[in-house]
Amino acid sequence: MKKTIQIIMVLCLAVCMGCEEFLDERPRKNLVVPQSIADLQGLLDNSQTGSMNTSPGMWLIGSDDVWTDDLGYASYNTVAERNAYLWKEEVFDTPLSGDWTNPYRQVFASNVVLFESEKIVPSTAEERSRLDNVIGSAHFYRAKAFYDLLQVFAPPYEPGGNNAADGIILRLSPEIDQVLPRSSVGVCYAQVLEDLDLAIEKLPNLPQVYSRPSKASAWAMKARVFLSMEDYAAAENAAMQSLAIKDHLLDLNQIQEGLPFPISQLNNEVLFHSQMINYNFTTNARTFIDSTLIKSYGEHDLRKQVYFLERGPMNYTFRGHFTGSVNAFSGLSVGEVMLTAAEAKVRNGKVADGLGLLNQFLVSRYEEGTFEPYSINDPAEALETVLLERRKELVFRGLRWTDLRRLNRDSRFAKTLVREIGGETFQLPPGSNRYVYPIPQEELDYSGVSQNDRSN
Repeated sequence: MKKTIQIIMVLCLAVCMGCEEFLDERPRKNLVVPQSIADLQGLLDNSQTGSMNTSPGMWLIGSDDVWTDDLGYASYNTVAERNAYLWKEEVFDTPLSGDWTNPYRQVFASNVVLFESEKIVPSTAEERSRLDNVIGSAHFYRAKAFYDLLQVFAPPYEPGGNNAADGIILRLSPEIDQVLPRSSVGVCYAQVLEDLDLAIEKLPNLPQVYSRPSKASAWAMKARVFLSMEDYAAAENAAMQSLAIKDHLLDLNQIQEGLPFPISQLNNEVLFHSQMINYNFTTNARTFIDSTLIKSYGEHDLRKQVYFLERGPMNYTFRGHFTGSVNAFSGLSVGEVMLTAAEAKVRNGKVADGLGLLNQFLVSRYEEGTFEPYSINDPAEALETVLLERRKELVFRGLRWTDLRRLNRDSRFAKTLVREIGGETFQLPPGSNRYVYPIPQEELDYSGVSQNDRSN
């Protein structure tokens, strides 16, 4: 089975790259087809190149979560990292990008599983359950991969708009020689939601391990998607469905002090484990956290000492990854879901309920006995409070990029991002086309799709 999976992942790399030379000499089909439920599960559990538990990383460096100085900028390993940091029109200096290829590897593996699962007839209830879990997992992984791609390479969803702009390429079969156009943004989001609905039908409430999806994480993913679409009624419902299954929070009062990475991997707040592709900027000692954000943590807020490491006056780096290591966490957590529910409830006119959830969450982040619950009657002030707490909790997870894309449509929260490097000032205004990254050139050459306009 190991050889089978390795060959499949090589195939996956080729299809994502659009490599015509590879397609000229295909391996024999009988070498690449999984033969059992265990084979299919093994493919989804793959932890080799093209892991099912990785996400793009460029959305972090482009956000206002982080900043660097001239020394840090010069130390970034790749031209792409430096270009992305300054929101340049051209980002990638090579024809390929892991932010594009890795999600499509996940899509390919998911498509193989969905295609081959139709040939398996379970003979027992236990086999039926295992097969359902595999099918539901494949739909979840494909949905998350498509959604991640949409946040990096497509314009944001416009509530009430026609969403006819080019989105991404929706690959829904394992055929490696299909040349497909980009689907519209609206069609892409519809596909993501359809896959998540199918995942929820098949998955168990909770997984055996947090690196696998479940109903709780699929509902959490739906909440994340609906929030990005600004469908706050649907986001509230999805978030509450997830919390009804699992609402355990990590108590920062129980964190052991003195560890370089104090939060353990797969802790009980995690719903689904995923981490960003490793770029130099994510681990660089000169990638600092926004100083205004640092100042927003109160005296008894434990997140300041648990999440950050002070490198100098107002120079803090991030260490609070839910991976227990230098790898940046991009998965789903109960905390994120609770904050999504709080925001959605406030926006839906349920201010007291929203603040109640926010207060319930924040008790786990403050020194025991010190947290003073929020009590706010004004909906606008309550929304500002929830959004600030959302940013303080979800820093360095890549979510801020998507939040900026949606919040920029509201004049109350629209923000121009500013960088200073080498004596020059660079800006990213609200609604800029540079909130959409360019599709790698090799995919453009192979598929004949058009490039995003990033000229403003």
